[in-house]
Order: sequence, then C-alpha cells, then structure tokens
Amino acid sequence: MVYNIPMKLKQDVVCNNCNQKHDVYALRCPKCHNLNDQRPNYNFTRNMDWLSLLRQLLLCVGGYLLIQILSVILSLILTTYFTSLFINSGYALEDALILVTEELSLPKYLMLINGLTYLVTLIYVVVIALPYLKDLLKDYTKLKNIFGGVVGFLCLLGASVLYTTIISTFYDFSSNDNQNSIVAITKDFPFLSFLVFAIIGPIVEEFIYRVGLFNSVYRLNKRWLAYLITGVIFGFIHFNFTSSDMVNELVNLPNYIISGLILSYVYENYSFAGSSIAHILNNVVSLISVFMLQN
Repeated sequence: MVYNIPMKLKQDVVCNNCNQKHDVYALRCPKCHNLNDQRPNYNFTRNMDWLSLLRQLLLCVGGYLLIQILSVILSLILTTYFTSLFINSGYALEDALILVTEELSLPKYLMLINGLTYLVTLIYVVVIALPYLKDLLKDYTKLKNIFGGVVGFLCLLGASVLYTTIISTFYDFSSNDNQNSIVAITKDFPFLSFLVFAIIGPIVEEFIYRVGLFNSVYRLNKRWLAYLITGVIFGFIHFNFTSSDMVNELVNLPNYIISGLILSYVYENYSFAGSSIAHILNNVVSLISVFMLQN
C-alpha cells in the first residue's frame, strides 16, 4: 500500500462556516467544530491526522510531562510532610529521611500518587481532545473496532506468554519494579487499582502514545519510524532507571516494547477504540491474575 501523506506539516485553510484559519489536516474546525471538507484525500483509509498537529504534540509532550511533574510534586509534598513529622517526633534528619522513604513505598501512598496523577492527566487529555470526543465515542459502536480490540488483546496476551516462555529457558527473571508496585497496590486497594490501572491508565496512555506520539510521527510519512519511536518509548515508560536489579528491568523491557508495537498496529487499523479496548482488557486480565494469586 502506498502512503501518500504531504510532507508539509502545517498548512492553513479557512473554515467555510466561521472563517477561522486552522490546520488543513484537522478533522473539524477548532472554533466551531464544523467538519473540515477541505482535508486532502489520501491514498489510504487510516486517518492519522484527524487531530491537529498542535493538539497531537500537546497530548504526547504535555501529557508525558504532566505525569512526571505531578508525580514529583506529590512525592515532594508527602516527603516534606513526613520529614517534618518525624523530625518533630525527635528523629535526626538522616533517620527521618530513611523513614520517609519507607513510608512513601507503602501501597496507600503509591495509590495516592498514581491515582491523582492519572486522574488529573485524564482530565487534561480529554480537554485537549474535547472537540473530537463525539467522533471517538462513535468508534466504540463499530463491531470492526471492537473485534480488532479483542484480537489485539489476545495478541498482547499471546506475545507476553511466548516471550516469557522463551526467556525463561535462558534466564530466571521475575516481574519488573513497575509490575511489582502495581501488585502491591492491588492487594490493598483492589477497587481503586481496577479503576486507575485497568481503566484510567490505559485510556491516558492511548491518548498520549497513540493519538499523540504515534500520530505526530506518522504525519512525517515515516510509518516505520512511528512504530519504532512509539514502541521504544512505550517500553521505557515502564522501565525503572533507579532499580536495584537493572538486569531484570532490561530483560522485561522487550516485552513492553512488543506490547507498544501491537497497540500501535491495533490503533492504526482499528482506531482509538480498538487500541484502548485491547489495552484495557490486557490490564484487566493482569489485575485478575493478581486477585487469583492472592487466593
């Protein structure tokens, strides 16, 4: 299939309804939300340009930075609070900091930081994509996208099992720090974990890494590069650079990269609905397995 996307990233047209200038690739006018009938006709049916380039960048760059900044701010607030609390209780500063580190590793504070971070980021990405939410929701009513999402989930599950089986024959590895944290939180807060890690988290990540990052690179007429960058970055967001077991983190990394590639393929062929369904189902099954192991 030939992908004939113009290399020019920014080209303005005037809305026929309100005379507002906007990106020629936008699905709707950003002011009046009228359908843009001046969009170029490409030689493919997979529209990676339904969102303007600016909004795509706000999703991928802004969304990623917001998650990082919020988690740091919340951690600093809790660190300051507990440090002051322990010092006032008679502990030396060095001992207080050790106790703070132990305190913040408890599931309830990990849940607080992750929950608030993902909730605020969800609000942010929804606001960015607000003019197009109606179009996104319509995609969930199409059987093709639902089917693609389910098949995508089965591919994620199969790829993970296959990778784990192959690597286990050479190296005795365990879950990485990211997965271990989720397991610890899930044991103490099953309902909130389901809401945050199985619903909100996947939706936020699909907005940031598929709608934002994958779309932005795809516009450069570099389909392979979109897959490569999105897959690698998706893998590394689940990587702990401060882990005490870096070998284990590296062994787990390809599994996440493969998942990122599969989700990008599902998104390209079955839209946001398909990739989000696949991602949500994958996380739901992971959490269910945690519940089963507890019993």
